[in-house]
Amino acid sequence: MRTNLLPLVLLFITLGCVSKTKKENAQIPNQLSYAKGFTITLQKGYTKVTVNTPYKNAQKPLTYILYKAGTTQPKAPADAYVEVPVPSIVCTSTTHIPLLDYLGE
Repeated sequence: MRTNLLPLVLLFITLGCVSKTKKENAQIPNQLSYAKGFTITLQKGYTKVTVNTPYKNAQKPLTYILYKAGTTQPKAPADAYVEVPVPSIVCTSTTHIPLLDYLGE
């Protein structure tokens, strides 16, 4: 579980920087300058995030489905489903705190 937390935190930070204009079933244009190793695809009613190598020597990618709180969880196959916005998180390392401060959270 702990190895999956950092990609998830980075995911939330990255999604906070994505343009609010969405197209159905569209891949996010390459707006990221430094972040690599994952793809964000906008689907109808949810966002699919695939982390290509979630940890060292991973055999398969991890897929997260982000969907609006209060709506029905999509039936798309995924490793985890996350209602957004996320009301709270747990910082397991002090290195996460400045990132949250930077976001004003």
